[in-house]
Amino acid sequence: MANDQVHVAWTATGSTVYILIRDRDADIWNGSSFETYSTGNLGTYDVPTTEQGTASQHYAVAFPATIASGIYAVTAFEQAGGSPAEGDTLIGGSSVQWDGSEIIPLSSIDDRLPTALVSGKMDSDATAVSGSTDAADNLEAQSRTVETAVVVADGSNTATTFKTGLSSATDDYYNGAVLAWIDGTNNALTARRISDYNGTTNFVTVESAFASIPSTNDTFVVIGRIEV
Repeated sequence: MANDQVHVAWTATGSTVYILIRDRDADIWNGSSFETYSTGNLGTYDVPTTEQGTASQHYAVAFPATIASGIYAVTAFEQAGGSPAEGDTLIGGSSVQWDGSEIIPLSSIDDRLPTALVSGKMDSDATAVSGSTDAADNLEAQSRTVETAVVVADGSNTATTFKTGLSSATDDYYNGAVLAWIDGTNNALTARRISDYNGTTNFVTVESAFASIPSTNDTFVVIGRIEV
């Protein structure tokens, strides 16, 4: 059986329960198309449900097969009188993703996403920026001139010279580059030029002292010296 049923659980048995269906423009389904809501047409909007069994308090109805695929708002009501009325008791509402023949279960949404979006990450390979492939190449080259690292705990750290988690093992590799703080209690948003780098100890020395000795795990970027 197709997964096309809208389910409504209600505290009462033997009730007349119906649903209303609206699209993302808030237009309402009238049995053949979506239209602007009109109180006088409420009798054409209701989609009646059927209670399962004799006293299950569970009502269901097939989502209209003629509705195009999309996301719709479904609202359920208990009818009080002989026909639907705006004063009917609201049971509840939800959003439904409809693919034209089935209601899509939440558990299957991952299967319908592009691979790049699964596991909460976006993988991308930009080949152009604003239509320019040269701009994309330039952006890639610029990204390779930036390295992010943190301060490593060391008793000899000062506001001028401190141990880092930088990757290069080559002496003077970062000399001339700019070290800019991303975070840190006292040094955030300040920057200095690197005057010396020790590839063995990963200590950097900047041309002039920062406002305070950086703390362990303060994060910074080095800009402008890393080779492509």
